[in-house]
Amino acid sequence: GHCPEHEALEWKVAKVFVMFDLDADGLLCTEELENLMRRVNPHMEFSKEHMASIVSEVFNLYGPTGLPFPGLLATYKADDEAAQGNIDHDLQVLGIEVATACTCNMEMVKARTAEEAAQLRRQIKDLTASKEQAVAEQAARLAEVEARAGELERQVERQ
Repeated sequence: GHCPEHEALEWKVAKVFVMFDLDADGLLCTEELENLMRRVNPHMEFSKEHMASIVSEVFNLYGPTGLPFPGLLATYKADDEAAQGNIDHDLQVLGIEVATACTCNMEMVKARTAEEAAQLRRQIKDLTASKEQAVAEQAARLAEVEARAGELERQVERQ
């Protein structure tokens, strides 16, 4: 009698993701990803080159700015069963407790999960808005520069 939701891979991976997404931008950047790799593989010595190749491989797959949650989740959903077991190992190594017994209050868990999801949605909205604002500001600057260039060209023609 385990709680299926607590057993769910998403729940476990989310715990790991939140632990390493230190700036809470919804992406694991290079440093955060390297930190995660080192922490879950305490007995492995990563050379700079090895680590760089792992990071670039991940970023090639999931986008140049960082690893989003679905990307981290996908790394635990590998087709071969051997890879599947990693999350429990990683949780143990990281000392993250995941309640599996049914003593947990599922309503509370659902509410908390919904709230976390809403928080992430808000972050995404804020990031998108600030990106759009930056793009608009650049467009305005570009228009100014173009206008100035046009003025200067006309001056040159008049001389």
